Amino acid sequence: EMLQKRSDTPVSIGFAAPGTLRITYNAASGIPLFGGFSKGLSIEIKFLGINDNRASIELMAGAIPGFLLSQARGMIESKLPAGMLEEFDGHLAVLNLTASPQIATLLQRFELRGVDINEGCVSLDFFPRL
Repeated sequence: EMLQKRSDTPVSIGFAAPGTLRITYNAASGIPLFGGFSKGLSIEIKFLGINDNRASIELMAGAIPGFLLSQARGMIESKLPAGMLEEFDGHLAVLNLTASPQIATLLQRFELRGVDINEGCVSLDFFPRL
């Protein structure tokens, strides 16, 4: 729901493989004289790890060439809190989780030690800070 509100596009999120989410959406486009068309696209996001409140992820876009993923940086950054996308090379990205005030508040009290993505759920492993 949060992704749909931020993107104004119907988005579905599902399990792709262990540690990997698949985000699917319809991309609409128009060609002069031919009208518009819609194509279903999906991007897989694989969680690689977390270190010092920074999450490393890999983006895989199937048939979409890698250069299009690198062109998507501006679009991705515009949907995230300022400063959250620290690194982005087209396929690999590092997210600074403390750039979000809500997540930063949570991380002051708890340390995020891991993320597990499986068919049934996404599990976050938090450990209380003393």
